[in-house]
Amino acid sequence: MASKGRRPILIAGYDFWLVSSLVLIISIGLIMVATASISAADKDFGDPLYYFWNQGQSIILGLFLILFFLKMPILYLQTLSRVLLIVAIALLVLTLIPGLGKEVNGSMRWIQLGTKSFQAAELVKFFIITYLAGYLVHHRESVQTELAGFLKPVFILAVISILLLKQPDYGSCVVLCATALGMLFLAGAPLGRFFIWLPTFIVALACLILLSPYRMQRLMSFRDPWGDQYENGYQLTQALIAFGRGDWTGVGLGGGIQKLFYLP
Repeated sequence: MASKGRRPILIAGYDFWLVSSLVLIISIGLIMVATASISAADKDFGDPLYYFWNQGQSIILGLFLILFFLKMPILYLQTLSRVLLIVAIALLVLTLIPGLGKEVNGSMRWIQLGTKSFQAAELVKFFIITYLAGYLVHHRESVQTELAGFLKPVFILAVISILLLKQPDYGSCVVLCATALGMLFLAGAPLGRFFIWLPTFIVALACLILLSPYRMQRLMSFRDPWGDQYENGYQLTQALIAFGRGDWTGVGLGGGIQKLFYLP
């Protein structure tokens, strides 16, 4: 006789462990922002908790957005998926326009809205995943049986990747591509197509690293940060020093010294 599955614990209709994980991640992140930025915030703004309050405002906005999308019917979200795709492409284009996009350390990844800015790629991830989920629901059979059905989302992903790499945002590109390929796999796309496209994807990413001087520098500094500890390896060596001081148990909340202007 088959055993019955464990009944989920619900809070107001939502999974307890999912909600608890979200609260835990948000709380840890808020504490880390506060402890890591006290000195810099006090120096730049005269308020040690400036970044703490700023992060708190963003969290409140994010929670309202979570509630908004939780109440939105999935079918309505699927209907909006094409609009979200267009918005995603538009956001990535806007980041590349001087005056609209905000440049930080040579990267055009942010859009400035008054006193606040946001990283367009974070919204784009949500929009593209929403679009792809809707596409796979409506065209699952086509994805499984027809090459064209498989290539359409791959082509869209390629366009998004090019725009991300123009910023440049190599990390978001890798995360989005890996997520999209995982979704195609779960939708039942034939393995043979992955064997064809996955090596191409890996080679393309490798070429992006090899042909970009700053990416090669980061890779080399990752291999041996102490070889260039005052330039390209500086941040990583400071991280290693922090781990060395704290060992397995750490130095206690707020007790780290790397935040005292040892890091940029």
